[in-house]
Amino acid sequence: MGDAEPGPVRAGPVIDSLTYDIWITVHEDERQRPEVRMVIDRLSALFAAHADLFAGKSARV
Repeated sequence: MGDAEPGPVRAGPVIDSLTYDIWITVHEDERQRPEVRMVIDRLSALFAAHADLFAGKSARV
């Protein structure tokens, strides 16, 4: 995420052992409530739209 900032400079490649998956977890009884479903859908879309940025593969334009 620091790639989007003008000051920091990447010192090397992404370290695979320091990467991890992000899971959206919600209680089964709550996940179909409209407001909860909206947050899940929007977070999922945000992560998908900016996957390369979160993975350190591209800088924000």
